[in-house]
Amino acid sequence: MSSTICNELIELMTEKVLNDIIAAVKTTKYFAISVDSTPDISHTDQLTFIVRFVDSSGKPVERFIKFIPFSGHDGETMMNVVLDTLLEHDLFIMDCRGQSYDNASNMSGKYNGLQAHIKQIPPLAEYVPCSAHSLNLVVSCAAECCVAAVSFFLLLQALFNFFSASTHRWSILKSTIHGDVIKSLLTTRWSAQHDATHALKDSFAEIRSALIQIAEDEDQTATTRSEAASLASKLEDFELTLLCVLWDCILEQLNAMNKTLQKTEIEMATYVNLYAGLVEFVISLCNDEAFEMFEEKAKLLVKDYSYRADHQRSRKRKRNFEEPDNEIVLLPRQKCKTATYFVILDSLITELVKRKKIYQNPNDKFGFLFKITTMPDAELREAALKLQQYLSADVQDTFVEEIVNFSGYMNQIKAPPEKCASSAALKPLRNAGISETFPNVDIVYHLYLTLPATNCEGERSFSVLKRVKDQLRSTMSQEKLCNQALLTIESDLTRNIDFQSIIDDFANMKSIKKFI
Repeated sequence: MSSTICNELIELMTEKVLNDIIAAVKTTKYFAISVDSTPDISHTDQLTFIVRFVDSSGKPVERFIKFIPFSGHDGETMMNVVLDTLLEHDLFIMDCRGQSYDNASNMSGKYNGLQAHIKQIPPLAEYVPCSAHSLNLVVSCAAECCVAAVSFFLLLQALFNFFSASTHRWSILKSTIHGDVIKSLLTTRWSAQHDATHALKDSFAEIRSALIQIAEDEDQTATTRSEAASLASKLEDFELTLLCVLWDCILEQLNAMNKTLQKTEIEMATYVNLYAGLVEFVISLCNDEAFEMFEEKAKLLVKDYSYRADHQRSRKRKRNFEEPDNEIVLLPRQKCKTATYFVILDSLITELVKRKKIYQNPNDKFGFLFKITTMPDAELREAALKLQQYLSADVQDTFVEEIVNFSGYMNQIKAPPEKCASSAALKPLRNAGISETFPNVDIVYHLYLTLPATNCEGERSFSVLKRVKDQLRSTMSQEKLCNQALLTIESDLTRNIDFQSIIDDFANMKSIKKFI
């Protein structure tokens, strides 16, 4: 089969998949958008365009539309690109009810960001920053809050750089340790930081032993032996060992939460509860008992339990004869606790609370839906009235009475409180065929599920971009890139294509016979 015929078949398949996506969006009416950009192998900025909607069964779905080459990065330029893309696919911007981007200023800016420009057109296009990206920023701020934290992560990367720079050193490391080898750090994915920290903690003694072996090897160069000895001495620092244990505990919880935040079907209330639970977890570490627990774990990794300052002479500051000598001198252990341990935890708590408030605002509008069976009628009516006034363009005045009626229905079928959650209530509502009885309730649950809280689907599309347009195919056309990316990303729709109709369309397109 020639490349021309192959490309024409791919175009027909792409058109079919894209038409199915657009038809599904139009059927559900309301949708949300998510965009992000990255440079490809040919140094062209590619803007990925994702739409989120709720399918007929009540399940939130996110679909890739296309990659868009663009050069401007300001909010107004990106708004024009978004509007042109929606117009190209016959989607009405006034039906947009949500938008989610990363925390870059050109995206999330309050006045000139993309979200601000979009919200001027449909005011109900609620903006929710990507929760996974926000969590990365939380950890990034905590990792830069003090010198000790910065030094720890610099040491992690220095260890990887040292061993990976030579195959001989890497073989020594692999023959010494029994668990995972040390990993490199990535600024875009804090799961990589967890992997690196966990690998160091699990093989702490073995890594130090490998460094000592290299430092004592006379066949190595003087530079290599000096660097190995320097890294080995740093691994004997009790304060650094304590940080290794602390960060392993914190990053383990953050990594588990980060994986959950990347799921498409997770709802807004779950995001808020996860952030609140993480705040409580970090607060539980802010006491002397937790600090002593980490100290005991660190003592299992090193032989010398003394802090670095115990071996250093304390410096005395010169004072004037009139200045009173009442300076408080902290012991090394107390200084580590107050200047490092509590500073890291305070930074985590501050950032988590700040990020949680961002998701609390949209969640408060719909939060009562999760407890309609337990709320008094007066409170339920008041909350429903506020939401109806906010969604007056989509929800009728009868919503207040409908939600009270729906609450009675849920109590009648003895539904547990968790069944009143949006997805758990919308699916039975539609499966039971009673959406016509509660049309406004159906719309409210629908709108809540349409709200995105992550743009991870866009990040996943970048992985496909790097595989499709690699170094050997750097000159491929934009149309071919979009076609192949769409068929790959939406592989579940590609597999369900009626290939017989594709073959018939292709045959009719190539047929030389003319039927009258």
